[in-house]
Amino acid sequence: MARIFSAMLMLVATPLIAGAQQAPGAAGGGGAPEASTHRVVVGETLWGLAYRYYGDPFHWPTIYEANRGEIEDPHWIYPEEQFVIPGSPNQPPRPFPSESAPPESGDPAWVGDVSVRAPGSVPEAPSDPQPNGRRNRPSLLSHTPDYRTVFFDTSPVEYGAVLSAGRRDWLVVPRDAFYASEWLAVSPASAPRIGQVAAFHNILEKEHERLSAKNFDRLRVSLPDNAGVSIGDQLVAYRPVQRVRGMGTIMRPTGRLIVSRMESGGAIAVVTAEFDRVQVGDLVDRLPAFSLRPGTYPARVNSDVEGVIVGFGNPQELYGHGDVAFISIGRDAGLVLGDELEVRPPGGDGMWPADAVGRVQVLRVDDYRASVRIIGVENPVFVEGARVRLVGKMPS
Repeated sequence: MARIFSAMLMLVATPLIAGAQQAPGAAGGGGAPEASTHRVVVGETLWGLAYRYYGDPFHWPTIYEANRGEIEDPHWIYPEEQFVIPGSPNQPPRPFPSESAPPESGDPAWVGDVSVRAPGSVPEAPSDPQPNGRRNRPSLLSHTPDYRTVFFDTSPVEYGAVLSAGRRDWLVVPRDAFYASEWLAVSPASAPRIGQVAAFHNILEKEHERLSAKNFDRLRVSLPDNAGVSIGDQLVAYRPVQRVRGMGTIMRPTGRLIVSRMESGGAIAVVTAEFDRVQVGDLVDRLPAFSLRPGTYPARVNSDVEGVIVGFGNPQELYGHGDVAFISIGRDAGLVLGDELEVRPPGGDGMWPADAVGRVQVLRVDDYRASVRIIGVENPVFVEGARVRLVGKMPS
C-alpha cells in the first residue's frame, strides 16, 4: 500500500517540478519586461494593438519598428501575421472588454473608455409622472468623453411626448482647429522652431517625385543635439506664407508629427494629421500646449474691449464658418483661448448695434494680436477693418 501511495505522489509532483523548471524567475524576477507576441485577427490595426498593449494608440510606431520585416505598409496588417510586442515598463497590456471579468452586480462594465451599466443596474425612472404625464428616459452612459468625433449623435431623441437631447460636456474649441490655425509672427526668422523637415524617409521608388507627405508617411527631421526631443514627442510642421501689412508674417501649420526614432542629427517622425501640404523645408516646432478642458464655456459679458480685423489666414473673396482671421488685440486686452467677439462692419457712428452681424472665437493669442475663427455669419462683413468687441469671456 505504501508503494502505491508513493507512486501516486510522484505522478502528481512531477508536472509541478517540471513547470517550475520551465518558468524560472516567474515569481518575482524583477527584470525588464520581456517582449511578447501577438497573432493578428480580422479587423485589427496597429493603432488598436498599441491601445491594447500600451494604453495609448499613439505608440503604434513602437510595434511597427519592431516588426519592419513583417509589415510592408503600416496602413495594412493581415490576419495570421505574428508580431513581436516590445515590453512596456509603464503600461500593462490593456484587455479588450470581452476579455475582462464580468462586473459585480451594480458595477459598470467598461467598453473602451465608456462605462455602461446593465439594464438591471440602471436606476428606475421616478414613479411620479412628469408634468406632461410621461417618464423621462434614463441614460445608460455614466462617462463623458473629453472630445467629440464625427460619430457623435447630436440629433434629439423622442420618448413618448418628450423631445429632448442628452447633454454632454464638450470642448468649446476643437483641438485640431487650434493646432491647424494660422498665426502671425513678426518675421519668419522670429518664429519659434527646433528643426526642419529634411527629407521623406523610405518612400517607394515610384513615388520619388512626390512633393508632399500623407498621413502615416515618415519624415526625416533635422534637429540640433540640444533640442531635447525624444521618442513619442509630438511636433508641428509649418511654413511662412505671406505678410500682413504692419502686423507680421502669416505662419501656416501643415501637419502634426510624432517622433518614432532618434537618429544622429535628427529624428524620424510620422505624420499623424495633415492640415496642409507637408513638404520638405517646412519648419518644425514642438506641438503647442492645449489647455482647454471639456465643460468650460465662455460667459456673456458687457465689455468695452474692442479691436479690428487686420487680415485673414487664407485671403479670399468671401469668408464663412471656420475661416481664420487676425485681430489687432491680444493678451494686452486680456484675450485667452475660447473667448468670443462680435463683429460689425467698419466705420459707423461709433455706436455698437444691438444685433451683431458676425461672431468669432479666439484660437491663438500673442501679446498684441490674436488668431480667431469665424463661428457665426449673418452678413458678409468679414473684411479688413471690420470691428470686433469682446462679448464672451472664458473663466480664468
